[in-house]
Amino acid sequence: MSSAISDGSNARWIGYWWSLMQAFVTVLSVVSCGSIVALLAASAACGLRRWHLAAKVSGAVVLAGPVLLLVSMLAFMVLPLAGPGRSDPLVKATVLSEGLSQVMNTGGLACAAALPGAFVWDIARGRRRGAAKKAGG
Repeated sequence: MSSAISDGSNARWIGYWWSLMQAFVTVLSVVSCGSIVALLAASAACGLRRWHLAAKVSGAVVLAGPVLLLVSMLAFMVLPLAGPGRSDPLVKATVLSEGLSQVMNTGGLACAAALPGAFVWDIARGRRRGAAKKAGG
């Protein structure tokens, strides 16, 4: 009798967790695609010689990439293993493999955008400092 109750609560827990994760995957995917759009905006601002805007936007992309990757890892690989009924090695392997797939789909794109974002950020900061030295000196 207690195993039937345990299985029923475990199924409810998995259903609840699954509905939360679907919403979270959507949000993280939109934010990840937003980092690509922000990188394109920073590159355009750099091309238009708007160094201050390019430095701010690309700095945000550089910061958001690794943060989004860490949040994705926490949400899809660490927290699912904290739920009930996760002591079986087969369940752990399944959760980790599905979690790694979700991390690469949501956080990997933002982290990949952070690399060229750092390049744009360096160029914009260098040009902005050079313009400040010219104006001040």
